[in-house]
Amino acid sequence: MSSQVQINNKFVKAISLLCFIFGASQMILLGLLPMISEATNLNITTIIIFYGLSIFHFLLMTRVWGNLFNSLSPVTVYRVGLFGIFFSYGFLLLAFLVSSPIAAFGLFIISRIIHASTASSIVPFSQLINLRFHTKSSDGVLNTTMFLNIGRLFGLILGGVFAFNLSMSLVILMVFIIAVSLNGWERAGKGILLCEKDYKEESDEIKDKKVRFKPLFLIPLFFTLISSFYNTGITKAVSSIFEEATKQSATIYWSLTLATLCLVLIQFIIKKYKLLESYIFITFGVVSLIASFYAFTLITSITTLVAFILLFAIAAAIIPVYYMGFIYGQYVTDKKSIVASKISFYQTLGNAIGAISAGTVIKLNLDVYIIFIFSILTFFSVYMIVKNSRLKLSKAYVGVSND
Repeated sequence: MSSQVQINNKFVKAISLLCFIFGASQMILLGLLPMISEATNLNITTIIIFYGLSIFHFLLMTRVWGNLFNSLSPVTVYRVGLFGIFFSYGFLLLAFLVSSPIAAFGLFIISRIIHASTASSIVPFSQLINLRFHTKSSDGVLNTTMFLNIGRLFGLILGGVFAFNLSMSLVILMVFIIAVSLNGWERAGKGILLCEKDYKEESDEIKDKKVRFKPLFLIPLFFTLISSFYNTGITKAVSSIFEEATKQSATIYWSLTLATLCLVLIQFIIKKYKLLESYIFITFGVVSLIASFYAFTLITSITTLVAFILLFAIAAAIIPVYYMGFIYGQYVTDKKSIVASKISFYQTLGNAIGAISAGTVIKLNLDVYIIFIFSILTFFSVYMIVKNSRLKLSKAYVGVSND
């Protein structure tokens, strides 16, 4: 038994390292958007819209991978994700090395296609594995989220250090991917081969099992829509502060580094003191989210930019972990891998809508309306959680009285 636990831990560590790489690559790309605009001779809002369209491809592949988990071995899923990130950012590096804007744009598109086709498997697969090897759903979600955010912090620091030579940050990222793969390859191979039988047996059991849609699944869609809107929209906000592309990239990297550092520290505190059980702490996260809506419309300087980022970082550290743990808790009798796939689907849909709407809203100067729209989405999400909490509590009381 102890040997089996050790093997499983090795696999969890391997997939966690892959989440780390995925998070780092996400943040490096975000700061590269102004540089991609410059390399392709296209307007920044055009690049943002194409970036959003690529997320729709990512969304489609999330559903495809959800079905493939039942037929492919775990080691195959792991290696496809690893190779996919490496080659997608290899093509992106080439986009900065070619002299033709058309060729650079083509390489950017190829990079996004490879990324969406392969890396879309990483997060739902990691959640599936972590949910299997953690007793509490919230612990499994928190483990995946923490490695993603630590990776994002690494990517932001790397991008900030090499803001005036971003091609170098891509080179270092790919070298790091190779180093992690050499370490994780053996972990993944040993860990997966011994638990693969159980994994396939579980996959066969859930092939025909369905999880009905609930309005609760709209919560991850709403939050990632808001988050994606900010992540892409901040590029335009920074361009109003600085005109030079390199300064824009540097500002994006270091501002988001501060936000991610704040986010990671809060999540460490959450894990240590189990603060997700405190409604006061959760309310603080919701209030910070609502305050960030107004702060976003006031970004005219570095000071207001930092104020906005810190407010949203507090919300981003608390809210996703809580709502995912809450949703998983509603399906204690169902296979959590199905729920993980659904949550990942709606999160990716939110990312796509948020990225595209950011380009559209900014282009049409509709920023002021986001306060109203995002507030409605937030209050609806809070209402759904309160409603389902009371429903679950009332069922528990009925069960007690019947006994």
